[in-house]
Amino acid sequence: MRPIVLRLKGFTSFREEQEIDFRELDLFVLWGPTGSGKSSLLDAMTYALYGEVERVGNQTSQLISQGQPRMAVTLDFSVGGHSFRVTRSAEIRDGRTITKVRLERLQHGEWITFGPDSDKVGTVNRTISDLIGLDYDAFTRSVILPQGKFAELLAGDAAKRRDILTELLGLELFKKMAQRSNDLATDARKSADVKQELIDDLYATVDENALRVAIAYSAMTSARAKLASDIQDELGELLRRWTDEVSATQDAERCSQELAELARDFESASNTFECLAAEERGATAAHARVRRDLAAAEKAFGDARSGLENAQAAWGPVDQVAALRAQAARLTERQADLSRAEDSLAHEKEEGSRKSAHVEAAAVALAQADNATLVATRTLTDREQQHESARVHDAAGSLVLDLETGDPCPVCERPLKSIPGIDPQELIAAAKGLDEARQVARAAQEARSSAVTDHAVAVKDVEASRASAARCTDELVRTKEKVAELVELVAAGFGGNIPDRHESALNERLAELKKLAAEVDRRVDLRQEARDALARSEKAEGAIRSQVDQIRGRLEAARLSATLARIKDAAPDIEVPDVLPGALPIDAPNLAAVSAGAGVHVAALMAKLSEVADARTRARDALVDKARAAIPEDLGIQGASFDEWIESAKAAGRRAFTEKARAEEAERSMREQLEARVRYEREVVAHRKEQAVYSDLGRELRSDHVVSFLQTEALRVLASAASARLVDLSSTRYRLVYEEDRFFIVDAWNGDERRNVKTLSGGETFLASLALSLALSEQIQLLAVSERNRLDSLFLDEGFGSLDAESLEEAVAAIEQ
Repeated sequence: MRPIVLRLKGFTSFREEQEIDFRELDLFVLWGPTGSGKSSLLDAMTYALYGEVERVGNQTSQLISQGQPRMAVTLDFSVGGHSFRVTRSAEIRDGRTITKVRLERLQHGEWITFGPDSDKVGTVNRTISDLIGLDYDAFTRSVILPQGKFAELLAGDAAKRRDILTELLGLELFKKMAQRSNDLATDARKSADVKQELIDDLYATVDENALRVAIAYSAMTSARAKLASDIQDELGELLRRWTDEVSATQDAERCSQELAELARDFESASNTFECLAAEERGATAAHARVRRDLAAAEKAFGDARSGLENAQAAWGPVDQVAALRAQAARLTERQADLSRAEDSLAHEKEEGSRKSAHVEAAAVALAQADNATLVATRTLTDREQQHESARVHDAAGSLVLDLETGDPCPVCERPLKSIPGIDPQELIAAAKGLDEARQVARAAQEARSSAVTDHAVAVKDVEASRASAARCTDELVRTKEKVAELVELVAAGFGGNIPDRHESALNERLAELKKLAAEVDRRVDLRQEARDALARSEKAEGAIRSQVDQIRGRLEAARLSATLARIKDAAPDIEVPDVLPGALPIDAPNLAAVSAGAGVHVAALMAKLSEVADARTRARDALVDKARAAIPEDLGIQGASFDEWIESAKAAGRRAFTEKARAEEAERSMREQLEARVRYEREVVAHRKEQAVYSDLGRELRSDHVVSFLQTEALRVLASAASARLVDLSSTRYRLVYEEDRFFIVDAWNGDERRNVKTLSGGETFLASLALSLALSEQIQLLAVSERNRLDSLFLDEGFGSLDAESLEEAVAAIEQ
């Protein structure tokens, strides 16, 4: 993991948003006084990746800047050549810490969400651990080393060191392999046991002898099924022939039934034709009477219609006379309106003259009020000037009341040349005169306002009177036009002159026209009744003729021909006579005679068909006897008729074929079971071998064997690589060795003395730990048993103040390398 850009806000001492760009940095040092936030930057990276910080654990709300509501950290980092961005924030709300997270990936220059649930804390934590290849504990002991943890890999707990090494080198793979081997051995054992149980339970009776028995039984059931099939075919053929005989007998019987129905029809037709002949004679006589009544009704209707047409020619139709009467009534109304319009116009002219005189009087009064108002206004102006002069004289006298000539003026401070006198009555008289002038002016103004109003009202009344007179004039003109129009219309109805009693004359015309129209309507009804009687008479004659034609049509219908054709098919030896002539008569008497003759021919045919039906019955009984003799006893076929024998034979066939299918299925199943038993026996042997192999492998891969060996070898390799670094850092004085699950320091200056690393001073411990961390960063990809990402970063949260100048220079040189 290599950081790219770190952004943080509200995190410990970084209240405002800060950004640290690592892209141009390789080797760098964070410098600053205590409390300036050096460790907070490393904590921010750890918090962004894992949501934890060494000094507060998962109680990350303690990292929010004092007085701030929330904190947020965003880290852009790269792993294996790919860039990622993780943003993590925390907010205290209602006493609870609300944490949010988002993981993104840089793709084609854009940050996109990385996988599903990339905003869930648990999912993001697992994803980042998988990406980096380290969990939180391993990360804080190999990449970002918090304060006080730098030396844990060198001098810390041995078991913890081995756990970290297992995580870093992927040695958990061997534990998983051992578990997988044991699981595979268990699966192989279970598979072998299950298949052996199958052999013992399901295939205990399966062998070659059982297969031979199944084959013999299958052959026997096949022969029995073939016999059943042959019997069904023979019975089917006999049934077909028997069915043909039955069908022929039924045809003959049906023909006899049809001939009987025809005989009844011919007899009924003969009787009906005789009755219809009598009805037809009576209907013809009634029809002649009805035609005579219709001729009389037509003549009476023509006379009534001529009278109405003559009256309409003289006066016009009813609606025209009614319209003329309405126009005459409107003429009377319009003449009355004309008289009223003339009266209204005269009244409005008289009112106009009176209102014009009132306007002239109001104008005179307004002029007088204007003159009085002008005089009062001038008087008021004079009185106001007199009052102002008296007020000023009184004020000046009061200011110099106690002064003498030569004293300074209280206003301009110049010496007074004279002392003005004071007359109190002057100001009082001026004020009284001013009040009186104001009252007179107010009264004059009010009188003028009233005069203005009166004059305006008078002018408005004159204008309204003139408008009303104009309307009356227009109405009078319109009324005269309407009266003239109606006079012309009414006069046209009377030949140009309106009689004195024109309305009464129009009423008499209208009554006469309605009377003549009513008579025409009555004659129309009488004529229609005569026509209806003629139609009923014609309908009665038509009904009789229709019945004759209908019965005649039934005699000509194809039913007789079809029946005679079926008789020829059912009994070819019978000679079929011509029952009806080729062309039937159309009158009822002759049709009655033809129907009676047809009945005689039909009775003769019925006797011949009875003889044919008896012969067919005898042939049918002979086929039944033959079928009964053909049925074998061992198939279990029962019954007393062809239908029962066929159904029983089918059931026997189904039983035989079912038994055959079962036998064949048993044979096939026995073959398959024998093959399955052989296959399962081979598989049991293979599973037992597989179980033995995986059991041996699981024992060899136990953690106290391979993993422990690889951990020890890796620590020795790290000690050797770190020793080479430490020789340079310590000016060839110290080397590192790994024995007995611990690191030892070898002091070359004291005769290669070997002692515990815990005996080193603070500066020496720092150099040794640095050498071991650098060796781990270099060797991890070589030591790992699976492909691992490089440890592209190393952050040491430790001060260099404990090193002397020479050691500090050597440490920096080693880091630069």
